[in-house]
Amino acid sequence: MTASYSHRDYSAPFDRGTIFDLNTGHAVNVDRKTRFDEAFNITDGYSDLAQLNAGVSP
Repeated sequence: MTASYSHRDYSAPFDRGTIFDLNTGHAVNVDRKTRFDEAFNITDGYSDLAQLNAGVSP
C-alpha cells in the first residue's frame, strides 16, 4: 500500500498577450520581461493531491 500527499502554491502572471505594431503587422520587439498589462494581473492559487494505492500482486 502506498499513500502520498502533495501541496503546491502557485503565483504566475496571467496571459500577457502579444502586442502587434499596426504599421508593420509584426509583433513589437521588446524584452520578454516587459509588461503591457497591470502589475496586479496575477493568477494565484493552490493545489492539493492525495493518493492511496492498494495493489494486489498476481
